[in-house]
Amino acid sequence: MQAGPQHAIRSRQRRGFTLMEMLLVLGVLVVALAMVYPALMRLAQDQNLLHASEMVQTRLSTARVRAARDGMTYQFRFEPNGRKFVVIPEAEIGTAGSAPQSPPPYRYSGEIPAGLQFDPGQWTTKGGTRLPPNSFDGLEDARFLEAVAWSSPVLFYPDGTGTDGELIVFDTRNFEVRFTVRGLTGAVSVSQIKRGAKK
Repeated sequence: MQAGPQHAIRSRQRRGFTLMEMLLVLGVLVVALAMVYPALMRLAQDQNLLHASEMVQTRLSTARVRAARDGMTYQFRFEPNGRKFVVIPEAEIGTAGSAPQSPPPYRYSGEIPAGLQFDPGQWTTKGGTRLPPNSFDGLEDARFLEAVAWSSPVLFYPDGTGTDGELIVFDTRNFEVRFTVRGLTGAVSVSQIKRGAKK
């Protein structure tokens, strides 16, 4: 026995959704998103701090290795309450009357991700330190770096030693990562992400 036209119409109607059902599903999705969103934001901010920790640790370790390899002292400086950092030779290079070095010494400039800052900590100097323009020779952003008020230097010496101290990178939530430099060995260690002491 074949189904009549009324049965076919009812079948088609059952396959659709009512406006009320659509609104209900949409409401459930909005509630679920509102519950998940803070966790996703925390994850993104943690990723920013992890990226910054890898970046800064790599450059601190590079300064240590280059000091031993090149037989010269290198310095790591950062922008207190800012994002910029540099690795450059400690001595001024290319001053009047000196022959250019071949190959030129290692120089690097970088920036930690947006939303993060370097804590001035023990590295603050009153008004910051401006460095001579030739400190940034060969760096693409040299003219911007000349205008930065830098921290005092974290030094790495050719004999493998360095400056004892701790650097801190923090975010808007007051979560932080700490970098500890051991003067005796120049080794750099990095803490886990944790809530900072600031209020």
